[in-house]
Amino acid sequence: MKTLSLVASKGGVGKSTLAACLAVEGVQRGLSVVVADLDPQGSLVDWRKSREQEEPYYANTTTARLGEGRKLLADDGADLLIVDTPPGHLATLEAAAKESDVLLVPVKPSPVDLRAIGPTIEIIKRIGVPFAFVLNMTVSRSLVTDEAREALAEFGTVAPGSIAHRVDYARAMMAGLTAPEVSRGAAAEEVATLYNFIKAIGEPDHA
Repeated sequence: MKTLSLVASKGGVGKSTLAACLAVEGVQRGLSVVVADLDPQGSLVDWRKSREQEEPYYANTTTARLGEGRKLLADDGADLLIVDTPPGHLATLEAAAKESDVLLVPVKPSPVDLRAIGPTIEIIKRIGVPFAFVLNMTVSRSLVTDEAREALAEFGTVAPGSIAHRVDYARAMMAGLTAPEVSRGAAAEEVATLYNFIKAIGEPDHA
């Protein structure tokens, strides 16, 4: 079983939405996917409760029990665990990183968000877990997105493409769905591209 955690010390970067999208993408590709939410705000929990579909499954765990939970899920035959983490709580971010095979760091292309990545990068570099940035909530044909990609590349790998700022992402989350389930258009292509990239650095080989 592989574990992917979405981490960022800054809030409002879209971790929960991306976690849900990637989990559903994994399910659609035939994996047994489990999501876990370490954020007290419980955005991913709320999404899962409002979802009619049985999968992805939800693991009710805590930061302290994440390691134990991973072993139990692996024994039960899960292929992929996706963990959502809270902003501003570096101890939880670090604990999740230590239990992960790969980390995804969502970043909005703005000066404020770029300046806020420091604490996250320090933890990731110290632990040594494979990671990548993904530009999230981008505006099409915006020079600032290209500039943000160049800036992030100085600190690590940046996922190809980006996740655009689309109403479908928020609208789908409210209904217990994901944007690719609501509209099989550009959002579906964005998520599939990101999933394929993550698969290459930390997903089950048979996916």
